[in-house]
Amino acid sequence: MGSYNDKEIQNVVDLILKDYEDDRVINAIDIHHQPDKEVIISVVDNLLKILYPGYLSDKVFRVYTLKNTMSATIEDVIFHLKKQVAIVLKYTDEFAAAPQDVLDKKAKELTLAFMKKIPEIRASLETDVDAGFEGDPAAKSKAEIIFSYPGLFAVSVYRIAHELHLLRVPMIPRMMTEYAH
Repeated sequence: MGSYNDKEIQNVVDLILKDYEDDRVINAIDIHHQPDKEVIISVVDNLLKILYPGYLSDKVFRVYTLKNTMSATIEDVIFHLKKQVAIVLKYTDEFAAAPQDVLDKKAKELTLAFMKKIPEIRASLETDVDAGFEGDPAAKSKAEIIFSYPGLFAVSVYRIAHELHLLRVPMIPRMMTEYAH
């Protein structure tokens, strides 16, 4: 079996690039303004640190007070979530033609509304932890449920995604729940 020569490879490259010229839905609208799966996963991971302070802490920060640690984490979530929300709004009919300042304003509004829901999400998660503990006779503590139960991780992510969905944030809730799988 012989190796490919440069001309054969270049022919394939040209063929594929030519295909990109067709107007297909699978072609990127704007490669620089697409939702970033890795950023959204990072947002989820940081939200979990906010939802379960002390259980899921950030080993990077060298801050020793809860207020300082949470301030840095919350600021990071708000910054990245707002940027991602502004990006995905562009994929909706309502905001497809909106200028960037309108997208940024709406993204800020939605992000702050979501962040204000954190205490409610935490209240629900507390009942989820209690149910997990009461439903598993082998569990020795509620901390064990938080640290080791994949079901709680999934429920936590779904609760986050649900609140974003209720705010009509497109795409991001789906990306988050896919991460939970």
